[in-house]
Amino acid sequence: ADIEVASVAHILYSLSKTHEFDEHPVRHNEEEHNAELSEEVPWGPNTDIPLGRKNGRYRYSHTDEDMMAEPHTKCFLLLQANLASIKLPVTDYITDTRSVMDQLPRLLA
Repeated sequence: ADIEVASVAHILYSLSKTHEFDEHPVRHNEEEHNAELSEEVPWGPNTDIPLGRKNGRYRYSHTDEDMMAEPHTKCFLLLQANLASIKLPVTDYITDTRSVMDQLPRLLA
């Protein structure tokens, strides 16, 4: 069970790190929305939690601010939110999620 969860997390994380998402938009102040979303999704902004490197759920720290402004982090958060049916913090994220999801079949081919 834990290995399957870690595998899914790593697959999504790896997909979100591909160059196709280098230019994914992170709009003004969206790093704040990403920080909020990172506390709601199953694995936070990276794969530390499924690998057991942190206890419990991810909790945002201001030391993570740069990470929250990264397009790849936002993509990983959007993938998790979609998978877990988590309400998105702003309507732009709905369009952004569609954009990320539209890329997945080509990346998996």
